[in-house]
Amino acid sequence: MTEPTATDTSTSSVPPPTLEQWAALLAPGCLAHRIQLPYALRWIDLESGGNPCAIGHPAAHGPDGNPREIGIAQLYNPDDLARSGVTGAQLRAYCVPGDDHAIVYKGRTVRGFSSALLRPLTAAEMQEQADATIDLIARCMVMATHDLVAVNADAAWSRSTRNYWTLVKLQHGLPGLSHTGLRAVARRLQRAPHSWQEFAATVGHVQLDPETMKYRDEFPAILANAEQCASVFAEPELA
Repeated sequence: MTEPTATDTSTSSVPPPTLEQWAALLAPGCLAHRIQLPYALRWIDLESGGNPCAIGHPAAHGPDGNPREIGIAQLYNPDDLARSGVTGAQLRAYCVPGDDHAIVYKGRTVRGFSSALLRPLTAAEMQEQADATIDLIARCMVMATHDLVAVNADAAWSRSTRNYWTLVKLQHGLPGLSHTGLRAVARRLQRAPHSWQEFAATVGHVQLDPETMKYRDEFPAILANAEQCASVFAEPELA
């Protein structure tokens, strides 16, 4: 649910891999799951800038003692880690250790995890990050499809549309905004929304589940993040 907002005051001479390096590792998984490579790259660029040691809130801990959000795709700890078959320890093995670093987060200094690399990643460690990213996107695709089926969405939300891929990214940002939001919007409109734009314009005017409503003030930023990710999706040209 986060974009990179933390500035790590610790120093490291180890640069993160470039997006071009990640692209080579992501490409086979993207092909297998019919994910456009620019979309996957945009996802990690928004979430981490390609830094495998990126974190969400520096002070937020998962139950294993590692950051709450981890890796180039910002996997949620523990749910996404368990589903992808990786551990927080695996994805932090090459990061500066400890959780008491001075980090500038949203304009103030807090104590928390470092986003600096301790050492370069091995080829296997880079592949592990790439595979977890593809797995996360693929699971978000399944969730988005489930939500669309529930409201009888039409071809305007097919996998060949930017509407669909925006909703896919929303599963990562705030799943309840899609799961209960799409249903609530459909009830208000008495039909499925015709587009992402109609959904986004309406969802702020309906009541959602209590857990999702806790983030009401963040809805605009979360929706914008999804739109930014899907903006690179290339829709097929009409004949």
